[in-house]
Amino acid sequence: MYFWNYGYMNVVYRVVYTYADGTRSPPSTLTMSLTENAYCEPRVYVEFSSPIATLLAGGPPGKPRTGIMLQRSGAVTCDGSPPANWDTNAFIDIVRVNSTKDYGDGSGCRIVSDSAINCLDFMRVGYPSAPPVSAWRWAGNSTATTRIYSSLGRSAPALVLNGAGGFNVKYSLSYDYSTGYLIGYRSLPSPNRLWAAHANRSRPSIFVEFSAPLSLGQGDSVVLQRYEEEWGLVDVDRIGATQANGSSWLLFTDSLPPFFGP
Repeated sequence: MYFWNYGYMNVVYRVVYTYADGTRSPPSTLTMSLTENAYCEPRVYVEFSSPIATLLAGGPPGKPRTGIMLQRSGAVTCDGSPPANWDTNAFIDIVRVNSTKDYGDGSGCRIVSDSAINCLDFMRVGYPSAPPVSAWRWAGNSTATTRIYSSLGRSAPALVLNGAGGFNVKYSLSYDYSTGYLIGYRSLPSPNRLWAAHANRSRPSIFVEFSAPLSLGQGDSVVLQRYEEEWGLVDVDRIGATQANGSSWLLFTDSLPPFFGP
């Protein structure tokens, strides 16, 4: 294993399939633990039992696979970066392979063979930057004073619960990169997160305020993710650069029912 930087890691890696609706497959049965006291930013080699093209062409009925996501849990301190700002027991997205194209010239995932990839994991707190979330607001409450929402007056969007069935989840925002040397990568989740719960309603619309206007590359997006203890991390909404750039707030809607199965 090759490392690109100095630091500390105590992590576990796994892979999951991604689907078009934002959901994930159950994780692979094989995981890899890594404890390293001197280095960080490893290249992670993953070998599959079938060709990648074959795996990407499959999926459950009505749920075609859109990629293979490398995920990581645990703590990373790299080149003086602070410790993880997310629950270190939770698996977060690192990089997604959605074709047999070789992304890598130092970063990304290199296609080693038709059934193996070699991905660089350089994701850490502050690099690349997470969305600058300052406050969340939904029908139940807000995490802080939402000055922008209040300033909109009658033009403020209604915050409603769009579905039946109770829920109890954490929401976070991250960037999904589709251009440049970060293609396929996610940022770490914003450290400012929302915990929301309701006894018999679900699928909230969520107003998010930012401490600075957003600036994304064309093709990149801001992704609302939901983490359920009994299931894991899923994408429930996304807003592209065309709408997000220059904005100090965005309105998201949880597009999935509280529990959707594998």
